[in-house]
Amino acid sequence: MSWEDISGFLGNKMSKRECRESRPEQSGESGLGLDPNGFDTRLVSKGIGMIYCVEESRSSTIQAVPNLPGADRVSSPESSLINCSWYASNACCKRTEVTSVFGEMYPLYGASKECSDRINYLMCYFCSPEQYIWYNRKAFICEDYCNTVYEHCWAAEYNGTAIGQRYESGTEFCLGQRFEVVGGTTNCFKFDPTVFSQSYHQKPSLLLTLLASFLIGLLVLVQ
Repeated sequence: MSWEDISGFLGNKMSKRECRESRPEQSGESGLGLDPNGFDTRLVSKGIGMIYCVEESRSSTIQAVPNLPGADRVSSPESSLINCSWYASNACCKRTEVTSVFGEMYPLYGASKECSDRINYLMCYFCSPEQYIWYNRKAFICEDYCNTVYEHCWAAEYNGTAIGQRYESGTEFCLGQRFEVVGGTTNCFKFDPTVFSQSYHQKPSLLLTLLASFLIGLLVLVQ
């Protein structure tokens, strides 16, 4: 599969929030993310195809990308985003795309919840409808996010090597995933811990709701 090199942001008189599909650079562009045998060792951005989005209010100030490959798409509610459920109300990705991306991810062993949450959130960046803020040829990740990933994940292993052995810092980890690293917290993709709070967990099924109502009814009758 060929990967297209994209320059600039999307926009320029788009009447709706639109998304267009593209792909990151080829693995051979630089040594980052490759082992000595030339195999792609990226944990996060491996196999992810970018879905570009722009809000209507920003369309007049964002440079258009000519001849962008992929079908036009409008961000919309997308149910069953199992791994990226916080974007379900307005997503630039489809359930099948999320399934495919996570299916290509290396298994991560020995990861704490803090590590898993941060990696999970980073894996879902292509679902975000706010890509116009932090995407320009590559995803720009906040340095603090990279550092906390490294802090919580340095002992976790994938492809036979611990993250702390493969990378020397959070910045190096993010660069190794083909991201750009930005100091500060503006114009960069940052971690939102609230998406892993209880409010974002899957709602109880109808069967469980009915069962709970039945049990409550029994308690009332017994009393």
